[in-house]
Amino acid sequence: MTKLQSAVTVLIVVLTSAVESAAQEFFHEPQSSGQFRAAAVSYDNFFQAPTGRASRDVLAGLLELRMEETVGESDRLKAYLDFEYITFRELGASPGLVVGVKRKGRAHSFEVETSFQWNRPRSDVGDELELGNLFGGAASYAYKVVGALQLVALGEYRAEFLDDQSTPDTRFREVGGALAYRAFGGRLSPEVGLTRATRDASNANADYVQRTPYLNIRTTAVPRVNLGVRYKQPRREYLVADPMSKNFARKDHRRSVSASVDISIGEHQLWSFFGGLDEGVSTRAGRAFVARSFGTGLTLRY
Repeated sequence: MTKLQSAVTVLIVVLTSAVESAAQEFFHEPQSSGQFRAAAVSYDNFFQAPTGRASRDVLAGLLELRMEETVGESDRLKAYLDFEYITFRELGASPGLVVGVKRKGRAHSFEVETSFQWNRPRSDVGDELELGNLFGGAASYAYKVVGALQLVALGEYRAEFLDDQSTPDTRFREVGGALAYRAFGGRLSPEVGLTRATRDASNANADYVQRTPYLNIRTTAVPRVNLGVRYKQPRREYLVADPMSKNFARKDHRRSVSASVDISIGEHQLWSFFGGLDEGVSTRAGRAFVARSFGTGLTLRY
């Protein structure tokens, strides 16, 4: 064996060892987890019909399967897959899919996901009754500044396709930031933030910019109970140049409150209750509305 052959053999052995080491580091046997959830939801004024007009109440059933896989030896990085199937009474079925990855570190945390929803009904005042296919993505990044205080950056994109169009009927973009505090080992987690969103629709009379301050509070102070409350106040301004349009100089003020309670009823079972209230007023006459929702569900973890 020549010196060149010997050097090549040594190099192959070293590279093989390095590849095997990397494979053990990043492609070891994954740690799997997941959950299955079934829920029923009642929507009062689902399409946010203006006050004084006929509203439509909708009942919906939800089935959701979530799967998570740990990436690498550390359990900090995880990939996940969510599949949901919603049946809206008299409106039909709407499946959805979410694929994402998340990491929780001591100082840095992030989450990135993309989502697909098919045959999803609109529920935004001012829009006509239509079903759309939605494609979207969302990302968040959190940095621990000091102690339990975190800075959070948020971003979201959503495109809505109607009538099997190849180009979106509506594009929605949102960015924002927040301050979060994970007190008492994470048992109390208040978060206050502000987002700015723009909507670009094929109908220029529906374009707007929206600013939303919000407050989230989640606590597990009570044993076996997880309580969450979210409050937000969207402020919407329509970007319409035509003074003859009904949305010219239009401004909407909204208020949204939602709450959820998850109760552990076993080692792998959760019973959940959730509800929401949405109210809106507008400078455009006949656009004030009130909508409510309430639901309950059972989650099985594995």
